[in-house]
Amino acid sequence: MLRLAVLGASVSAQSVHHSTGAVTGYTEVLCRDHLADIGASTLRRFTYPGNRLSDGGLAKLAELLEWRPDVCLFEPLIEDVSRGTRATEEEIAFVYASLVDAGIAPITLMLPVPSQRHPRANPEYERFHRFCRRHYLPVIEVDLTDEGPIEGRFVSVHTTHAGARIYVRQILAGMARIGDPRRVLPGLRDLPRAPDLPVRVTPVEAAWSPERREMRLGLRATGGRTTRARLVQHQKIGPASPLLDVVLLDHGREAQRQTVSVWDPYCHYPRESYVTLATFALEPGILYDLSITQSPQAPNHARARHQPAAPWPDDAARGLAPLSAAFLVSDGDLEETPPR
Repeated sequence: MLRLAVLGASVSAQSVHHSTGAVTGYTEVLCRDHLADIGASTLRRFTYPGNRLSDGGLAKLAELLEWRPDVCLFEPLIEDVSRGTRATEEEIAFVYASLVDAGIAPITLMLPVPSQRHPRANPEYERFHRFCRRHYLPVIEVDLTDEGPIEGRFVSVHTTHAGARIYVRQILAGMARIGDPRRVLPGLRDLPRAPDLPVRVTPVEAAWSPERREMRLGLRATGGRTTRARLVQHQKIGPASPLLDVVLLDHGREAQRQTVSVWDPYCHYPRESYVTLATFALEPGILYDLSITQSPQAPNHARARHQPAAPWPDDAARGLAPLSAAFLVSDGDLEETPPR
């Protein structure tokens, strides 16, 4: 029997309604009713609700690789484009190549925005479809064109139990067409190996100091060209999330400055999120200092989707709440050095 992993954002993360307990997610329907139908003994979700492939997706990919499933159902299209960064072509290739290098068969699940009926309406559809076609990667496309009214079956991009059952029915049909997933890997063509791609996901040792309300790390690009990178961290965010002042220093001179808002319009309630703390470019061979400090300036709380009953936290009560070590996503090799 196969071990099945699911990699995707909030639609793949859905399980049961938080207050009623009603089943809402297609992965939950698969778990409860259909694992034997696809020859699986277990299913585990590696999901990043509210985030994107380029941040939470890369973090969850690392966890998935440690579990070593036989098959990965990869759902890349439905993600929150209001935050984070669009995955590059190289990052997309890195996800597939990492799975294949580990002996995991990837099956791409293309879900639609329900009101658009077919995933081809998604602007990211062609990128993934073209990549999968080029490398002979199997794809399951969920098509709602002939499924009748969507009312009561879907809430925005998310499913109710009825919508989840539609997804599962089409997933089962797609898995039947693919056949034994263990035959996927020998049929792939010209897929690069992950180490050969210009994508690095590197943990950093530097940590946020709540007392000083800052994080500092030294960095050096060790390749022969400009290296672009972003610093990402799993955080608990909410009403107390702050703004950050981010400064990149080259020999003590300011090379880049930006203000990053960890707070966003959905922060009227606490939740988990993979936050991009800084984005920058490093010239090769130069020792840089990256300084991230909490800004005394308040976020623009007027942009909140809902205003809380209590006042927003003041400067003294605001702060970061890290849930993991930070990591760098870069297109070249970076070395962390002691900050000066």
